[in-house]
Amino acid sequence: MHTLRLPLKTNKNTEGLFEKRFQLIARIHNQTVKHAKKLLTQLDKSKEYRTLRKEYGELKVKADAGDELATIQKALVADKMNAFRDSLGLSKNAFDKYVAKMQHKYKKHINSHQAQVEAERVWAGVEKVLFGDGKDVHYKKITEFKTIRGKNHTTGIFFCKDTSDTKCPYFVKWGSIVIPVKMPDTVKADLPDGSNYVLESLKHEIKYCELERLWFKSGWRYYANVYFDGDAPKKLQPGRGTMGIDEGPSTVAAVSEDLAILEELAPKCKDYNKQIARLQRQIDASTRKTNPEKFNEDGTVKKKSEYKGKRWTFSKTCLRKKAIVRELYRRKSEYSTHMHGNIVNRMVKNASMFITEPMDFKALAKRAKETRRQNKATIIKKADGTEQAVYKYKRKKRFGKSVTDRSPAELMIILQRKCNQYELFYYEVDKWEYRASQYDHTTNTYIKTQLSQRFKTVGGNNVQRDLYSAFLLACRWHSKKPSRKKCRELFPHFVKMQNLLIKQMKENGISRPACFGF
Repeated sequence: MHTLRLPLKTNKNTEGLFEKRFQLIARIHNQTVKHAKKLLTQLDKSKEYRTLRKEYGELKVKADAGDELATIQKALVADKMNAFRDSLGLSKNAFDKYVAKMQHKYKKHINSHQAQVEAERVWAGVEKVLFGDGKDVHYKKITEFKTIRGKNHTTGIFFCKDTSDTKCPYFVKWGSIVIPVKMPDTVKADLPDGSNYVLESLKHEIKYCELERLWFKSGWRYYANVYFDGDAPKKLQPGRGTMGIDEGPSTVAAVSEDLAILEELAPKCKDYNKQIARLQRQIDASTRKTNPEKFNEDGTVKKKSEYKGKRWTFSKTCLRKKAIVRELYRRKSEYSTHMHGNIVNRMVKNASMFITEPMDFKALAKRAKETRRQNKATIIKKADGTEQAVYKYKRKKRFGKSVTDRSPAELMIILQRKCNQYELFYYEVDKWEYRASQYDHTTNTYIKTQLSQRFKTVGGNNVQRDLYSAFLLACRWHSKKPSRKKCRELFPHFVKMQNLLIKQMKENGISRPACFGF
């Protein structure tokens, strides 16, 4: 399945109707969240369920240790827990029935499939709370609802073609309204068969269509996302060879037989951050001027009970700046996606097999739970000029800002999608066994180094840490260790590629000492 996003030619009437339907879908979603929170509270308060959950945990420990009887008993307890949850209404089918009652009130605007999609989204959050690492299900603001989607192309939103209309043959029909689709200029161009991406996609069978809205500083703009059956039209010619990829929170390194890549992910995201921070300071100053009664003397916000629930007031200039901030966030997100796509395309053109070590970026973004003193002493100067060695505490802060700005996980998602589309090989090694950042193929040993050490000596050569890790991944023998024979054969050529790449980067003024080492 693949997607095609096409802009819609809307007017004030259709935009007002779209806004009303997004409000209705938000009401259905949040009412379902309220229902889910109530059921989860009942589940937590139930003594019977808490007893079953405790028993299940004890049996799981025994079953993992190899106790066959505990495995059978664990399955029986799991069935009892499932039956108890079903009796409360904590199931996907029960959520669909609950949503159906609300949808009946708004059937002129929202059909049953569109309401069921929202029920599925809430149920996905409930599943994380019940079976994953989720803590609670949350309400969403009206501005957070970006799409209204159905399940098929037989009801709800339709993507149609009118052969009699030569100027605008494609349109979207949703209930009683018909919205023309603005097709790209490439559709009208006289291109050879197979080279027009949009026309090639339109030849596939339509699975379903959804309405999407994106925020610009002038307001919402609406698009039709058409989901087609089958793979997307191919625009690239995949290369041949093996490429190792070492991704980080803010950089990516990739090495194949004839290509070395060391790049910063979304390098211009800092420019967006500066604009956003400047506008947010102005918004904060304006908000404090127009709402002085809502702030304490120390600058903190008062509780709602202290200012008697009065509404916040904002100047027109403040509202315009808020709109610009929202647009900047959207542009930054689309910019990072675009840059990731460019990197992935270069990789696909060069190789047909991709080896990587998986990284848990969600864990890297979290703050550290414990802080310990550093092993290395820091020399500080006192006011009287004397020096003192101090063992500072490690910061709780980790890589949350980099992960938010650079979206490193999205890079690997795009790569996996390309591999599926072009039928390429994508493999993730066992990072606890492989340990590419610690291995030295010349001595066949694992040496753990500090994260701040970006270069190390291997076989008398100075190699960049990330590039060398990617090189070792490209020389994979099995999931636990690189092939030393392949490493010895390709290492001299890798050193030449690395030195040439670093030289070119320095000449072009590309440097990040903390990540690249230069």
